[in-house]
Amino acid sequence: MVGVTGRAPLVGREHELTVLTGYLAAAATGDGGVALVCGEPGIGKTRLLAELAARARAMGATVLSGRAYDTEGMPPFVPFVEALRAQVRASSPERLAAQLGRGAADIARLLPELRELLPHLPVSPSLGPDQDRYRLFEAVCDALEAIARGGETGLLLTLDDLHWADAPTLYLLQHLAGRLAGAPILLIVAYRTVDTDPSHGFADTLATLAREGARTPLVLTPLGARETAMLVETIAGGPVAAAVAADIQRATEGNPFFIGEVVRDLLARGRVLTRPDAASGEFVVPELVRQVIAARLGRLRPVTTTLLRGGAVLGDGFTLEVARTASGLETEPALDALDEALAAGMLRAEGEAYHFAHALIRRTVYDSLSPPRRPRLHLRAAEAIEAVHGLHLDRHLAALAAHYRLAGSAADPEKAIEYTVRAGEAAQAVFAWEEAIHHWQAALEVMEAGGEALERRATLLQRMGNFMFLLGFDWYARAVECFEQALPLFEAVGDAEQVAEMHLAQIRIFSSHPSADYPRGSRHIQAAEAILARGPERAALAALYSGLAGFAFGELRTTEGLAAIRKALAINERVGDPTQWSSIPWRLAILQFAQGEIGTAFATLEESWEFADRINDSLGGYLASSWRGLNTFWLGAPREARDWWARELGKPRLTPNRRQGLLANVGVACADAGELGEAARLQEELGTVAYDMMAVNYLPPQLAFRRGAWGEAQALWTAAQDRHRRAGNRVVEAEYAIWLGQVLQVADKHAQAETVLRDALALVVAGLNLPLELHLRARLVLLAADAGQARDAEPHLSRGREILSNGEDWRGLAGRVALAEAVTAAARGQAVEADRGFARAIAAFRQHTLPWDEAEALTYWGRALLAAGRREDGATRLAAADDLYQRHAAGEAWRTRLSSLPPLPLSVGTSVPIYPDGLSEREVEVLRLIAAAKSNPEIAAALVISLNTVYHHVSHIFQKTGAANRVEAATYAQRHGLV
Repeated sequence: MVGVTGRAPLVGREHELTVLTGYLAAAATGDGGVALVCGEPGIGKTRLLAELAARARAMGATVLSGRAYDTEGMPPFVPFVEALRAQVRASSPERLAAQLGRGAADIARLLPELRELLPHLPVSPSLGPDQDRYRLFEAVCDALEAIARGGETGLLLTLDDLHWADAPTLYLLQHLAGRLAGAPILLIVAYRTVDTDPSHGFADTLATLAREGARTPLVLTPLGARETAMLVETIAGGPVAAAVAADIQRATEGNPFFIGEVVRDLLARGRVLTRPDAASGEFVVPELVRQVIAARLGRLRPVTTTLLRGGAVLGDGFTLEVARTASGLETEPALDALDEALAAGMLRAEGEAYHFAHALIRRTVYDSLSPPRRPRLHLRAAEAIEAVHGLHLDRHLAALAAHYRLAGSAADPEKAIEYTVRAGEAAQAVFAWEEAIHHWQAALEVMEAGGEALERRATLLQRMGNFMFLLGFDWYARAVECFEQALPLFEAVGDAEQVAEMHLAQIRIFSSHPSADYPRGSRHIQAAEAILARGPERAALAALYSGLAGFAFGELRTTEGLAAIRKALAINERVGDPTQWSSIPWRLAILQFAQGEIGTAFATLEESWEFADRINDSLGGYLASSWRGLNTFWLGAPREARDWWARELGKPRLTPNRRQGLLANVGVACADAGELGEAARLQEELGTVAYDMMAVNYLPPQLAFRRGAWGEAQALWTAAQDRHRRAGNRVVEAEYAIWLGQVLQVADKHAQAETVLRDALALVVAGLNLPLELHLRARLVLLAADAGQARDAEPHLSRGREILSNGEDWRGLAGRVALAEAVTAAARGQAVEADRGFARAIAAFRQHTLPWDEAEALTYWGRALLAAGRREDGATRLAAADDLYQRHAAGEAWRTRLSSLPPLPLSVGTSVPIYPDGLSEREVEVLRLIAAAKSNPEIAAALVISLNTVYHHVSHIFQKTGAANRVEAATYAQRHGLV
């Protein structure tokens, strides 16, 4: 019957096919990119990709494809390996050498057969784990681009079922997406929208692809009644009664795969589809389609079912020989069974491998196995792989590991351990550390069940922890757990060196993470020092002092930290360990920054970043750019900080969680620079990240604060500050105090604000952190002025001037000090000094794009002018503040507060100066500038007022002084001592 055994035709996807063909044509001209195709299982994603591939070949494009599998025991990077392997098999050695270029040796890690085709490939020297993985990713991208440019009309690369992909595959995909601009490559990623693991990293990958410019996903929807009827008739090979098509449409809800299964089931049961009642009463809803598949399987011969069971255990892409051996079948019966499975549409052939026609078919077959039978079949599958591939087992380690583990007690546990450890080592060899960790964790579970030797378990735990640390922040907690489990095992076997290394490993984590438990980390320092002090000078001792410096910085022991980091530098220079480069310079720089050596600190970080960039060191580049940006941010220069983070974000070497950390930092900088829309977009994109970076913690409260949700901001900042206080991180505790003090102040909780700020000031003064000290003192001055106690501000102002006198560039933070001085002068009735200070502060805030600080300065200036009786000028400043709030989308609470603020209270014992002839303070300022021969536009610029206001003041001056012109006005100023 026509269509029963063939591939289902493409029906109802004309629009999607037209869109994708357009993308393909654009890619041929160099406008490549990523297209996304998604939908529920069975909706036709794979079929659509096959049709597009046929069109692409007809257009002269090279077509490569790969897919991920819902199968235990798949090696890492399978979709890319499949795609590249197809190209290798279709190319001559000469063409391969040209296409793969210098990256051939790296790609040979993924495709070992390359060394047989290109026997003279060198072995790439290791540059360190991060750099090695980056180099592999670059090699794959370079190869794909070379393949694309070598074809007539570019490259179509389709990656199907990516919702099942392993983490390394997803990271390579993200890396490739960042390389597609200007390349003649159309990359299509197909995935399910339902029945996926929400904890899987695929959602983060989709967010990254969107950020890299991926097209809007094409969501495949169910077929309508007309398309369903067309598909039913094509599969059935002839006309079908309208009632039958309607019944099938209702039963399957228009899902093409379900439609095919139902039609084949009806035909297999002898139903005549031209009869209107042929499908009546069937009502097979999608959730019960497994029953249809099971019924179709039940009509196959037992030998075919046996072969399919063996194939289901082996997983997609099995070969006949392995499946036959695993199923215990002779060759001829196995061939007959294969023919029947193909004819029934249960399997499809792809080269020498066989795949189930749909993942649901394989899952139905596998789930039909009884629990006692499954372990035995997995054992037979493992033994079959060993028997068939005995000379090339290295290529099947992941599968062997999975089958021996799933065989449970039926298998030799030593074999399960051996293959699982080796599978992890194979994953490590291709820099798929996430997969290596997965295998080793599984091996540990088998070891622990069997009472495996302590040292072997400890070594495996140590390896896992090291790679977890390498992978970034959201792995740190698990890394600590591994090191803590390994520590007593090494102690039990008496290996003091490894005991010290376990302490150092935890020191590295606790001193690198803002939410680390500092008291807990300090105990590791003491324990490591007790061991290392007994031996010769070595790299481990430099690592110890570097970690000690990190703890000292966080605990606000800056002087002690500088001494420790200098010891680490000296030891590292003598023992010459290049691996310390990522940890020592940034710690030296942040300690230099804390004591006010801004230029030196920034030079250290910039040199560190440039070095890391040259060798593509992901960790080193991240640390240098992160701290360069954070330090700049705390100086009050958010756009400069964002530029530094963007510099590293533009590099594809970043791990996803480090990228998230930098994006969160960018979000905070955007919020500080008045770009609330972009900050909110980034917060939405980031969602709930899995690690506790301080910027991630204060992006939500920063947005809440700017939007006027002060209660929410206070709650979030209070909780974060408490958490860091308990953890012992005094630097971050003080940083949160600055934000918390500000929100308490605007919410009119002045006493609470003062307590929070004074407590934090005591910490930073005792521990020496000058940037934070300036922030805190400036905020305390504003609180004192609000309370009418400006005289209490002098110690803070004096210390602020002292810090600023060191000749460093304090960016917008200098504006905060200028604002504090201006507010104090205004509260004391020193109007001229106040106006000058306000003007200096606003100039600094504008230079460094600090609109919220500018609005605050304008607000205090307006209140000061109102207090001095200069109502018009005061209203002008307050209106300017209101305009800033409106332009930057501040919450309505800010504007409401602005309209209700009283004039700035004058300090006790101060008065407003009295000038001759009733001249006001502002008029005296204008008169002084007239005497200095300034034009009206120059006066307007100097006093930050409008030209019309200047004309108004000059007219009043002439009236009050009796001056007929500017020369007489200048003479009046000289005579009355006003100059």
